[in-house]
Amino acid sequence: MIEVGKGTIIKELFSRPGIRAFSVEVAGREEKCILYPDLTGEVQPGDTVLLNTSAVSLGLGSGGYHYIIANLNGQTKSMQAGGHIMKLRYTPMQVKVLSVEEEESLITLTCWLLTVSNLRRFWWRRFIPCWLQCASISMTLV
Repeated sequence: MIEVGKGTIIKELFSRPGIRAFSVEVAGREEKCILYPDLTGEVQPGDTVLLNTSAVSLGLGSGGYHYIIANLNGQTKSMQAGGHIMKLRYTPMQVKVLSVEEEESLITLTCWLLTVSNLRRFWWRRFIPCWLQCASISMTLV
């Protein structure tokens, strides 16, 4: 179970690729919250947001930050291309991801290239010297 609250964005505290922090008014108090724009979309000062407040209420190691679940001002967020595997399945927070097993995954391509490279190396070390040795024996017999 999660604890959920509503808040109003006041101002941006910091911004880095993939993560932004804001001060937010929750129940008359100014608190801090984290936004992952790739998951929930963008927010602006004055927007009303839905927050996961569980970690702060339990005193867990979130640094005192709530997490933005959704922007309640009617903005929509479309899915990004790629992937069809769901994480957090059968929950309201399920999200689509590109898994390692999918053909579009760079990790799959990297693993395939490493496998081919290792097979070539294995083949060269194991069978080519044997073939050369057999060829030299047959040459001496001729």
